Amino acid sequence: MRGGAMAQQVAVNVVEDRAFTYDVFLSYNSAQRDWTRALARRLRADSFRVFFDEWEMPKYIGKTWIDVLSQNIERTQKVILVWSPEFFNSEWTSFESNILQTQDPNGKKDRILPLIHTPCDLPSRLKFLQGLEFSVAEGESRTAEVGSIEFEFRYQQLLYNLDPSRPFEGDFEQFKNHYQERQLTDNQSRVKDADSPPLSLEDEASHLHQLRSVIYQAPRYSTPTYFLDPHLAVVQWNVAFELIFRPILSAIRRRHVNYFIVELANQNEVFDHAREFTERVKEGQLPLVDLEPLVYESPDYGRVEFVKIATQLTDRDANLKAWSVALLLKKIDWKLYLRDLEERLREDRLWGLYAVSYDAVLRGFGPYRELVQDVIGAIPDRATRVLELGAGTGNVTQQLLLRNYSVTAVENNPFMLEQMAAKALHSNRKLTVLVESVENTEFDNRRNFDAAVAVNVAYALEDPLRCFRKVAEALKTGGIFALSTTHSNTNLDALLEAIKSDLVLQGKFDEYREHYERLVSVNRAIEKTIARRYSLEQYGEWLVETGFEIVRSEPRYCDAVEVIHARKL
Repeated sequence: MRGGAMAQQVAVNVVEDRAFTYDVFLSYNSAQRDWTRALARRLRADSFRVFFDEWEMPKYIGKTWIDVLSQNIERTQKVILVWSPEFFNSEWTSFESNILQTQDPNGKKDRILPLIHTPCDLPSRLKFLQGLEFSVAEGESRTAEVGSIEFEFRYQQLLYNLDPSRPFEGDFEQFKNHYQERQLTDNQSRVKDADSPPLSLEDEASHLHQLRSVIYQAPRYSTPTYFLDPHLAVVQWNVAFELIFRPILSAIRRRHVNYFIVELANQNEVFDHAREFTERVKEGQLPLVDLEPLVYESPDYGRVEFVKIATQLTDRDANLKAWSVALLLKKIDWKLYLRDLEERLREDRLWGLYAVSYDAVLRGFGPYRELVQDVIGAIPDRATRVLELGAGTGNVTQQLLLRNYSVTAVENNPFMLEQMAAKALHSNRKLTVLVESVENTEFDNRRNFDAAVAVNVAYALEDPLRCFRKVAEALKTGGIFALSTTHSNTNLDALLEAIKSDLVLQGKFDEYREHYERLVSVNRAIEKTIARRYSLEQYGEWLVETGFEIVRSEPRYCDAVEVIHARKL
């Protein structure tokens, strides 16, 4: 009896093990694949054995889908159906449902757990089943995205249905309060300064005072924004706007906003709105704020949808001086856009932090001064007008003005421009500063510059060929383009060591240690990323292709850069 009972018990255990190979089987339509995959990962992280076809089917090479699905549904304790309109239009999900209903026709075994991903009409055979709506609490037509508090609310209810020993909360507001308290507690010691006490009134006032001195930087690093003068000409934009609208920047700069509108996918609606705006202005009702939807078809990010928020910028006497136009993003290729934006913002801030240390350390460094002279020494004797690309902190600009040239300097980094302003160069009437990026500026094809210079700029360009072409268009025939740049064979070790040795020799190293360390850090980052991306051969080919002949090319600046002089043919 005992032996027989033991044998019978072993047999039962074998059947149970085989019946419950998985705790959860996920049945879904491919339209919900990403959402279901994220759900599967959460369940797996909570120690459930999950059958998710993308992970499990490679185990069954050579077998038919029908056999694999039917066997694994049979061996799974609970089957989650991710309901959506697409679910009920799919042969495979219908097949999986039919298998399940054959095994549990009335749902009495509690094996079926329907999740309503998207509201849909249910077949009569399934209407008796209670589903769990994974929708936003106050918007049942919207699916709760993984990671949102609405998702967490429904997810804890799902866990209870899978394992009744887990806690359950049916009141969303109660769950929300507890969830937020738990989040605060869990992250109190894990997030920087999260355990700091609230600011006192005095501390708040002090921090606000500090904020006022730097808040002007904020628009540059915020949501895509452009600026109009009182007559609605486009005069400036920020980093995010430049990134999205790069292909049309030359068509809209310094022109009426109509040139921007005509580039939009919904231009007809926007022009209608603009005419209504104009009529209101004629009636003496200049709006303080103006909102409307905008749509742009980007070659880089696909269809981009915004809400435009235009706001008057006025002086102390309430006189209109400009319009700030922020574009709140609603739709874009977020993955690609955020990747590019992060890279672009990091690069911009890198140069900003570099500006102060660059001036502090390099202005007194002999080889740097020699490099500047090597570059600008190529300018013809009778030259009067010089174009400077990437003016930076104004060190080269200053030398050009001392030679009595009329200089057009291109620079858009506000921190570099601050350092330039500290040199009081703007008071010189022979200087024109274009607050624009080198790659996106236009010179109106004037062909009236005698020379163009670019000291350590070309390696930072995303499209040097396009930039060189613009330089060629800006120069007179016979004009000189003189530049210095790193290249694919560049090594900065000797240069950085020479800078340190010079500071030590002057007895300034301790005083300038922080600046030197920042300079090294930035240059090492540049060396790893952009300093070596183009070869000398490529620079030569681009210059020749854009109509130049190279008259000099040799290494300088502790062999860290190549100085190139080229003449426009």
